[in-house]
Amino acid sequence: MASASGNTGSPQTLIQSVSRASRILIAIAGSSNGCTSRELATRLELSVSTVHNLLRTLISEGLVERGGDHRYRLGLSAIMIADGVSAMMRAPAAYRDAVDRLAERTGEAAYLSGRSGGRITLLRGVRSAHAVRVDEIPAGYSANLHARASGKVLLAFLPAAERARIVQGMSFEKLTPNTIVTAARFEEELTRVRADEIAFDREEFLEGATGVSVPVWASGNVVAALSLHVPSARFQRLSGELLDALQEIARSISHSGSKLE
Repeated sequence: MASASGNTGSPQTLIQSVSRASRILIAIAGSSNGCTSRELATRLELSVSTVHNLLRTLISEGLVERGGDHRYRLGLSAIMIADGVSAMMRAPAAYRDAVDRLAERTGEAAYLSGRSGGRITLLRGVRSAHAVRVDEIPAGYSANLHARASGKVLLAFLPAAERARIVQGMSFEKLTPNTIVTAARFEEELTRVRADEIAFDREEFLEGATGVSVPVWASGNVVAALSLHVPSARFQRLSGELLDALQEIARSISHSGSKLE
């Protein structure tokens, strides 16, 4: 067993084998074509023998399957879990609470985006408290990833092959004069997002509105994006405190792997 500090700040006892198995599942889920045991061992900094033992248990539970190419992929039981999450279309309670806290602290429109049903989707939004505000984006919205800060974050940290496949299929519709409209320019933007761990929509989605988004981390993977969407004039005036609030709250629900920590 291992002890660690949870988000509440109080010591908690964690089961090391469960933590390692969870990290394996997340790593496999984030891959475009499964993982070999050696790839998992390298990525998770575990011995190959430990990874093999954990994989055997996951296979027996139907959570992982081993293909003829010796690559491990999610099994039917894991897919049932994913389908359950998609059906609920709800983020974990801690993430939902974080969006609420961000909106309350800043007074601005706050959003949480993540993967649902195989798509990058807006999972939760809280409207701005200001009289002058950006039009609300509805839950379930999954279009125009190239023009939204949250789309940039969630695409930037995907495995390279999966990211390339999605970018290749994007239409890059020109929504405003600032919208990025080529795959090459968009890939440059994603490189910056990976380096800085923050993405901006500088009136690329909607004229007069600025978006900013940061990743939410779990076990070394980006699992969600926390965002603000603000009238540009107000963002220019309050950018420092808005970014501080966004990064602080994202840090409070992230663990294991973020530069924000």
